[in-house]
Amino acid sequence: MIKKNIFLIFLFSVCFVAASFAAQGTELEKEYYLILDSWINNESGLDAMLGKISGFETELGEKSDDREVLYWQSRASFLKAQVYYDQKEKKLSIKELEECLDSAKKANEIRTGGDILGVMAEANSLLMLLEDFFYIVANYKLPTQQARSALDLDPDNSKASFVLAQFLCNAPPIAGGDLQEGLDILLKLSRRQDLRDSDRFFALQSLAEVYKDNKRLSEALDACLRALELYPMNMKCRKLLSELKQENYLK
Repeated sequence: MIKKNIFLIFLFSVCFVAASFAAQGTELEKEYYLILDSWINNESGLDAMLGKISGFETELGEKSDDREVLYWQSRASFLKAQVYYDQKEKKLSIKELEECLDSAKKANEIRTGGDILGVMAEANSLLMLLEDFFYIVANYKLPTQQARSALDLDPDNSKASFVLAQFLCNAPPIAGGDLQEGLDILLKLSRRQDLRDSDRFFALQSLAEVYKDNKRLSEALDACLRALELYPMNMKCRKLLSELKQENYLK
Protein backbone atom coordinates (compact mmCIF):
# COMPACT_ATOMS: atom_id res chain seq x y z
CA MET A 1 0.00 0.00 0.00
CA ILE A 2 2.83 2.35 0.95
CA LYS A 3 4.65 1.57 -2.32
CA LYS A 4 1.45 2.24 -4.24
CA ASN A 5 1.00 5.62 -2.52
CA ILE A 6 4.62 6.57 -3.20
CA PHE A 7 4.16 5.66 -6.87
CA LEU A 8 0.99 7.75 -7.08
CA ILE A 9 2.73 10.72 -5.46
CA PHE A 10 5.63 10.36 -7.92
CA LEU A 11 3.25 10.10 -10.87
CA PHE A 12 1.34 13.19 -9.72
CA SER A 13 4.61 15.12 -9.36
CA VAL A 14 5.69 14.22 -12.90
CA CYS A 15 2.31 15.24 -14.32
CA PHE A 16 2.37 18.51 -12.35
CA VAL A 17 5.84 19.42 -13.63
CA ALA A 18 4.84 18.55 -17.21
CA ALA A 19 1.65 20.61 -16.93
CA SER A 20 3.56 23.56 -15.47
CA PHE A 21 6.09 23.44 -18.31
CA ALA A 22 3.33 23.29 -20.93
CA ALA A 23 1.54 26.23 -19.31
CA GLN A 24 4.79 28.22 -19.24
CA GLY A 25 5.31 27.49 -22.94
CA THR A 26 1.78 28.62 -23.70
CA GLU A 27 2.29 31.86 -21.76
CA LEU A 28 5.58 32.56 -23.54
CA GLU A 29 3.92 31.96 -26.89
CA LYS A 30 1.01 34.23 -25.98
CA GLU A 31 3.31 37.02 -24.81
CA TYR A 32 5.53 36.78 -27.88
CA TYR A 33 2.64 37.02 -30.31
CA LEU A 34 1.13 39.97 -28.47
CA ILE A 35 4.43 41.80 -29.03
CA LEU A 36 4.55 40.69 -32.67
CA ASP A 37 0.96 41.84 -33.25
CA SER A 38 1.68 45.27 -31.78
CA TRP A 39 4.71 45.65 -34.08
CA ILE A 40 2.82 44.62 -37.21
CA ASN A 41 -0.06 46.95 -36.39
CA ASN A 42 2.28 49.88 -35.69
CA GLU A 43 1.03 50.26 -32.10
CA SER A 44 4.42 51.09 -30.54
CA GLY A 45 7.31 53.37 -31.39
CA LEU A 46 10.81 52.01 -31.96
CA ASP A 47 12.05 52.42 -28.38
CA ALA A 48 8.86 51.01 -26.89
CA MET A 49 8.95 48.00 -29.21
CA LEU A 50 12.59 47.23 -28.47
CA GLY A 51 11.77 47.61 -24.78
CA LYS A 52 8.97 45.05 -25.06
CA ILE A 53 11.24 42.55 -26.78
CA SER A 54 14.03 43.12 -24.23
CA GLY A 55 11.53 42.58 -21.42
CA PHE A 56 10.50 39.29 -23.01
CA GLU A 57 14.16 38.25 -23.29
CA THR A 58 14.72 39.11 -19.62
CA GLU A 59 11.76 36.94 -18.69
CA LEU A 60 13.27 34.05 -20.64
CA GLY A 61 16.56 34.21 -18.77
CA GLU A 62 19.73 32.59 -20.08
CA LYS A 63 19.13 28.83 -19.89
CA SER A 64 21.34 27.49 -22.67
CA ASP A 65 20.24 23.89 -22.03
CA ASP A 66 16.48 24.47 -22.25
CA ARG A 67 15.19 23.97 -25.79
CA GLU A 68 11.97 25.89 -25.14
CA VAL A 69 13.88 28.91 -23.85
CA LEU A 70 16.37 28.75 -26.72
CA TYR A 71 13.53 28.63 -29.24
CA TRP A 72 11.89 31.77 -27.87
CA GLN A 73 15.28 33.48 -27.55
CA SER A 74 15.82 32.85 -31.26
CA ARG A 75 12.33 34.19 -32.05
CA ALA A 76 12.92 37.33 -29.97
CA SER A 77 16.25 37.98 -31.72
CA PHE A 78 14.62 37.48 -35.12
CA LEU A 79 11.88 39.96 -34.27
CA LYS A 80 14.50 42.50 -33.20
CA ALA A 81 16.30 41.91 -36.50
CA GLN A 82 13.05 42.62 -38.37
CA VAL A 83 12.50 45.82 -36.40
CA TYR A 84 16.04 47.01 -37.14
CA TYR A 85 15.70 45.99 -40.80
CA ASP A 86 12.62 48.19 -41.14
CA GLN A 87 14.63 51.05 -39.63
CA LYS A 88 17.44 50.42 -42.17
CA GLU A 89 19.83 49.57 -39.31
CA LYS A 90 21.76 46.97 -41.29
CA LYS A 91 24.54 46.18 -38.80
CA LEU A 92 22.17 45.89 -35.85
CA SER A 93 19.85 43.66 -37.86
CA ILE A 94 22.71 41.34 -38.84
CA LYS A 95 23.88 41.19 -35.22
CA GLU A 96 20.42 40.08 -34.05
CA LEU A 97 20.19 37.51 -36.84
CA GLU A 98 23.52 36.04 -35.75
CA GLU A 99 22.20 35.79 -32.18
CA CYS A 100 18.98 34.25 -33.49
CA LEU A 101 20.91 31.58 -35.38
CA ASP A 102 23.18 30.92 -32.40
CA SER A 103 20.19 30.20 -30.13
CA ALA A 104 18.45 28.18 -32.84
CA LYS A 105 21.54 26.01 -33.46
CA LYS A 106 21.84 25.27 -29.74
CA ALA A 107 18.17 24.30 -29.62
CA ASN A 108 18.61 22.14 -32.71
CA GLU A 109 21.51 20.31 -31.05
CA ILE A 110 19.19 19.38 -28.18
CA ARG A 111 16.49 18.15 -30.56
CA THR A 112 15.93 18.77 -34.26
CA GLY A 113 12.46 20.01 -35.10
CA GLY A 114 10.53 21.81 -37.80
CA ASP A 115 10.00 24.78 -35.46
CA ILE A 116 13.73 25.43 -35.03
CA LEU A 117 14.59 24.77 -38.66
CA GLY A 118 11.82 27.19 -39.61
CA VAL A 119 13.40 29.95 -37.52
CA MET A 120 16.80 29.25 -39.06
CA ALA A 121 15.29 29.43 -42.55
CA GLU A 122 13.64 32.78 -41.74
CA ALA A 123 16.85 34.23 -40.30
CA ASN A 124 19.01 33.11 -43.22
CA SER A 125 16.40 34.38 -45.67
CA LEU A 126 16.57 37.86 -44.14
CA LEU A 127 20.38 37.69 -44.19
CA MET A 128 20.16 37.34 -47.98
CA LEU A 129 18.74 40.88 -48.06
CA LEU A 130 21.50 42.29 -45.85
CA GLU A 131 24.77 40.59 -46.74
CA ASP A 132 27.06 41.30 -49.70
CA PHE A 133 26.98 39.67 -53.13
CA PHE A 134 29.63 37.04 -52.37
CA TYR A 135 27.82 35.91 -49.22
CA ILE A 136 24.57 35.58 -51.18
CA VAL A 137 26.21 33.54 -53.97
CA ALA A 138 27.76 31.18 -51.42
CA ASN A 139 24.65 30.74 -49.26
CA TYR A 140 21.53 31.43 -51.35
CA LYS A 141 20.40 27.79 -51.19
CA LEU A 142 20.61 27.58 -47.39
CA PRO A 143 17.24 29.15 -46.43
CA THR A 144 15.29 26.94 -48.83
CA GLN A 145 17.19 23.82 -47.76
CA GLN A 146 16.31 24.55 -44.15
CA ALA A 147 12.71 25.37 -45.08
CA ARG A 148 12.33 22.08 -46.97
CA SER A 149 13.89 20.17 -44.06
CA ALA A 150 11.44 21.86 -41.68
CA LEU A 151 8.53 20.90 -43.95
CA ASP A 152 9.75 17.29 -44.09
CA LEU A 153 9.41 17.17 -40.30
CA ASP A 154 6.27 19.33 -40.14
CA PRO A 155 4.35 19.67 -43.43
CA ASP A 156 2.07 22.33 -41.89
CA ASN A 157 4.94 24.62 -40.85
CA SER A 158 3.65 27.98 -42.09
CA LYS A 159 6.88 29.92 -41.54
CA ALA A 160 8.97 27.44 -43.51
CA SER A 161 6.31 27.45 -46.25
CA PHE A 162 6.53 31.25 -46.37
CA VAL A 163 10.33 31.21 -46.76
CA LEU A 164 10.04 28.66 -49.56
CA ALA A 165 7.32 30.69 -51.30
CA GLN A 166 9.40 33.88 -51.10
CA PHE A 167 12.31 32.12 -52.76
CA LEU A 168 10.15 30.59 -55.50
CA CYS A 169 8.52 33.95 -56.27
CA ASN A 170 11.70 36.01 -56.34
CA ALA A 171 14.46 33.72 -57.61
CA PRO A 172 15.08 33.44 -61.37
CA PRO A 173 14.12 30.08 -62.93
CA ILE A 174 17.79 29.23 -63.50
CA ALA A 175 18.30 29.36 -59.70
CA GLY A 176 15.20 27.28 -58.94
CA GLY A 177 12.52 29.96 -58.92
CA ASP A 178 8.95 29.11 -59.90
CA LEU A 179 6.56 32.06 -59.69
CA GLN A 180 3.32 30.10 -59.96
CA GLU A 181 4.37 27.51 -57.38
CA GLY A 182 5.35 30.31 -54.99
CA LEU A 183 2.03 32.09 -55.51
CA ASP A 184 0.14 28.83 -54.92
CA ILE A 185 1.89 28.39 -51.56
CA LEU A 186 1.15 31.98 -50.52
CA LEU A 187 -2.50 31.65 -51.54
CA LYS A 188 -2.82 28.46 -49.52
CA LEU A 189 -1.26 30.15 -46.47
CA SER A 190 -3.55 33.17 -46.81
CA ARG A 191 -6.62 30.91 -46.70
CA ARG A 192 -5.61 28.64 -43.83
CA GLN A 193 -7.96 29.29 -40.93
CA ASP A 194 -5.74 27.42 -38.45
CA LEU A 195 -3.00 30.04 -38.73
CA ARG A 196 -2.44 33.10 -36.59
CA ASP A 197 -3.40 36.45 -38.07
CA SER A 198 0.29 37.37 -38.32
CA ASP A 199 1.09 34.37 -40.54
CA ARG A 200 -1.85 35.05 -42.85
CA PHE A 201 -0.96 38.75 -42.92
CA PHE A 202 2.60 38.14 -44.10
CA ALA A 203 1.31 35.76 -46.79
CA LEU A 204 -1.21 38.35 -48.01
CA GLN A 205 1.32 41.19 -47.90
CA SER A 206 3.78 39.12 -49.90
CA LEU A 207 1.04 38.19 -52.39
CA ALA A 208 0.23 41.86 -52.88
CA GLU A 209 3.89 42.72 -53.51
CA VAL A 210 4.45 39.84 -55.94
CA TYR A 211 1.23 40.60 -57.84
CA LYS A 212 2.23 44.28 -58.04
CA ASP A 213 5.69 43.41 -59.38
CA ASN A 214 4.03 41.27 -62.05
CA LYS A 215 1.48 43.96 -63.03
CA ARG A 216 -1.50 42.00 -61.70
CA LEU A 217 -2.90 45.09 -60.04
CA SER A 218 -6.45 43.99 -59.22
CA GLU A 219 -5.17 40.85 -57.49
CA ALA A 220 -2.53 42.90 -55.67
CA LEU A 221 -5.19 45.35 -54.50
CA ASP A 222 -7.42 42.54 -53.22
CA ALA A 223 -4.56 40.89 -51.28
CA CYS A 224 -3.49 44.23 -49.79
CA LEU A 225 -7.02 45.04 -48.61
CA ARG A 226 -7.36 41.60 -47.03
CA ALA A 227 -4.05 42.10 -45.23
CA LEU A 228 -5.23 45.45 -43.86
CA GLU A 229 -8.40 43.82 -42.54
CA LEU A 230 -6.11 41.91 -40.17
CA TYR A 231 -3.80 44.81 -39.23
CA PRO A 232 -5.38 48.13 -40.33
CA MET A 233 -2.51 50.32 -39.12
CA ASN A 234 0.37 48.50 -40.80
CA MET A 235 2.31 51.30 -42.48
CA LYS A 236 3.99 49.21 -45.17
CA CYS A 237 0.65 47.83 -46.36
CA ARG A 238 -1.03 51.24 -46.19
CA LYS A 239 1.74 52.69 -48.36
CA LEU A 240 1.41 49.77 -50.77
CA LEU A 241 -2.35 50.30 -50.94
CA SER A 242 -1.84 53.96 -51.86
CA GLU A 243 0.62 53.00 -54.62
CA LEU A 244 -1.74 50.33 -55.97
CA LYS A 245 -4.68 52.73 -56.08
CA GLN A 246 -2.56 55.26 -57.94
CA GLU A 247 -1.29 52.68 -60.46
CA ASN A 248 -4.79 51.30 -60.93
CA TYR A 249 -6.08 54.83 -61.56
CA LEU A 250 -3.37 55.55 -64.13
CA LYS A 251 -3.83 52.24 -65.95
